Amino acid sequence: MITRQIAVGLGLTGIILFSTKAIFAKLAYQYGADTISLLLLRMVFSLPFYLFFAL
Repeated sequence: MITRQIAVGLGLTGIILFSTKAIFAKLAYQYGADTISLLLLRMVFSLPFYLFFAL
């Protein structure tokens, strides 16, 4: 039962974060950010998570 609640919670968190990504991208483009800079920021922020899961 706890595993199912954790899975639902992680799923909902993923849905919310994925949907806010477009909002942040629109705001960044509005303030003059370019595509390469946004891609670099996404990679820098995701690197610790990939390293954690790799270990």
